[in-house]
Amino acid sequence: VSSGSQEAIIVFLLNAGLNAFYVVEILIKCIAYTFKGYVFNGYNSIDFVVTVASALDTILTLILIPKLVFGKGVDDTEEYPLEMVETLGFLHVLRAMRPLRLIERMSGLKMLMDTVLSAVRPVVDTTLIAVIMFSSWGVLGVQILSGRLKYCSDPLITEPSHCTGENEMGITREWLNYPVHFDDFPSSLRT
Repeated sequence: VSSGSQEAIIVFLLNAGLNAFYVVEILIKCIAYTFKGYVFNGYNSIDFVVTVASALDTILTLILIPKLVFGKGVDDTEEYPLEMVETLGFLHVLRAMRPLRLIERMSGLKMLMDTVLSAVRPVVDTTLIAVIMFSSWGVLGVQILSGRLKYCSDPLITEPSHCTGENEMGITREWLNYPVHFDDFPSSLRT
């Protein structure tokens, strides 16, 4: 939607109206639950952050960049830098969390979300145990096998001192590492 067009103004006004509706909803909930009771509920805190970010984005867009919405500013010759619009972009990302507001209202989805969130800690613990085990085996592999898993490009040669010159077909012999080796820690973790 081009700036200053009728569509841009309608989209901005709809966005501002919806944000005002959500702000009023938050105010009513803050009065009903008290501010502390409202904000410290997990689902309400997500709702609060998303709504405040959206309202802040709308207010900053209206105040700082009216040319972007209405096609004119205080001074029409004044240019609004693109960086100012891009710095407000992180507020748009938070709007993608708006569908999470539905979780609070749908009991089945809320139960599913609680189950998924309760499974996060055991998964993280298991991952940490696996990382510790892989790291200890990686260190052991580097200590024992570092530099020992190499080969000559000529399959008939097994000693590094003999892996020089050219073979019968004129191909230069090289002492190479296998793609999977234990010469350094990251490679041993991949192995």
